[in-house]
Amino acid sequence: MNKALNAAIDAIGRDIVLLAQEILDDNGLADSRLRDTVSYAVDYGDNVVVRVLMDNYIDFVEAGRAPQKGKKPPISQLEDWAKRRGIPTDNETLYAISEAIWRDGYAAPPILATLEREVEQRFDREWSERLFDALITDLTAYFN
Repeated sequence: MNKALNAAIDAIGRDIVLLAQEILDDNGLADSRLRDTVSYAVDYGDNVVVRVLMDNYIDFVEAGRAPQKGKKPPISQLEDWAKRRGIPTDNETLYAISEAIWRDGYAAPPILATLEREVEQRFDREWSERLFDALITDLTAYFN
């Protein structure tokens, strides 16, 4: 019975994944592994819940890094990052990058807050109507 409604919910889930990836791109994470981990799951219960899933590395990204606090990033963790960006992966270069990250820190991009705001806006502008239309389609099919 809920064929159109389920299809609309899945389409919204896919839209949310694309939106999350776009927000990551806009915050300098276009070629990060984090971007590739974004997915969604739908929980059908008394209420339908669309959950956005991504690697817990998002917690570290959102926390940022204060200058000269904590340990320096391990060189082994920087190697894949440097390769993806075409940066030399010799120890001297990776050490210099690690030192610069520790010395300067980096600001935390508000990925999840931005995603939440954008999801709310899209729901108000477009997704609520898509769900309503799907519900009407399913009800019409049921009563005919």
